[in-house]
Amino acid sequence: MSEKIKPTMARFFLAEDVRMETGGKPLLLGLYVDDKIHVDLPDGAPEPTPEQPIALAEMAVLASFPATNGKFTGRLSMIDPSGKILLQSGDGEFQTEYNGILNIVSKFKPFVFDNFGQFKFVVELDDSRFEYNFSILRSTPRS
Repeated sequence: MSEKIKPTMARFFLAEDVRMETGGKPLLLGLYVDDKIHVDLPDGAPEPTPEQPIALAEMAVLASFPATNGKFTGRLSMIDPSGKILLQSGDGEFQTEYNGILNIVSKFKPFVFDNFGQFKFVVELDDSRFEYNFSILRSTPRS
């Protein structure tokens, strides 16, 4: 049995979809390279509210942990700009698979939100916590 190696760093990627290919390679579709999702709304359309939220058809987050080995107990959370927890998983088990990399893919179909701003995706593995901040913003009109 090989020695357990806990993750010390994480890389996060935000995309419309993430698929895992044979051999453990992630395929990211519609990658948001600046960690920002810009939402086009018609002129005069109101901001999202709890009564009238907005839904993205799909959104995915890839959390990649290089140089790890073993099984980890973990929990995933999504927190909106007001601090409200949108999603919190129960404890699950995650296993390092290919070449010492642990990849965790979280898909949201749809992703519903009721305010624009900075969101936080949190991965807790054993006693370590990794946070990823990304923004969902209203597109500014082009002149």
